[in-house]
Amino acid sequence: SVPFLLFLFVIRVRFQTFTETVFDLNQLFATSREELQLALRDSENRYRLLVDSSPMAIGIYQDGKIAFLNDAASKLIGVDSYTELLDQPFASIVPEARRKTSQQRFDSILRGEQVENPVEMNFVTLKGDNIPVEVTSVPFVYLGKPAIQIIAKDIRERLQAEKARQEAAVLETELKTERELRELKSRFISMIVHDFRNPIASLSLSLQII
Repeated sequence: SVPFLLFLFVIRVRFQTFTETVFDLNQLFATSREELQLALRDSENRYRLLVDSSPMAIGIYQDGKIAFLNDAASKLIGVDSYTELLDQPFASIVPEARRKTSQQRFDSILRGEQVENPVEMNFVTLKGDNIPVEVTSVPFVYLGKPAIQIIAKDIRERLQAEKARQEAAVLETELKTERELRELKSRFISMIVHDFRNPIASLSLSLQII
């Protein structure tokens, strides 16, 4: 009948409209995802260009792993490219004795808690050498996910300078002590010579009187 055919026509139109709407939404979501991925990649590239020019060692900690290292950090650790350490546990560049403390510190940062900055610690190079560094760690968003940005300063020269100053201070103290001992010895000898001369002078005078 005509009403039934009309009903089918309306249903068909509405279903087609619904299908087209779903298709449009899928297209929109797909486009949004692509645009988001492009935006994230663009953001990552701009971030890399910015931090690679920094003389400070900068890295990204995310999900317990190394997500990024700039050129200075890669050089400090002893790798040609950060990709050699990409997705490696951050603990791999931290001395074993410090790993638990470092993990607790990162957990606190990710919970939004305040932590002491900067702190001194060591990084372990690819060859197993310990490099003293001064580290500042702050919450960060990397590729749309929570992370921690780590800024490290190589303090080997500073520590060597401090050690040299301390050794110079110790040497100066030792030299001062040595000079004081020499002066004390000289005064002591002078006193002995003086006391020895007095009896001789007295004896000589007595002999003259006799």
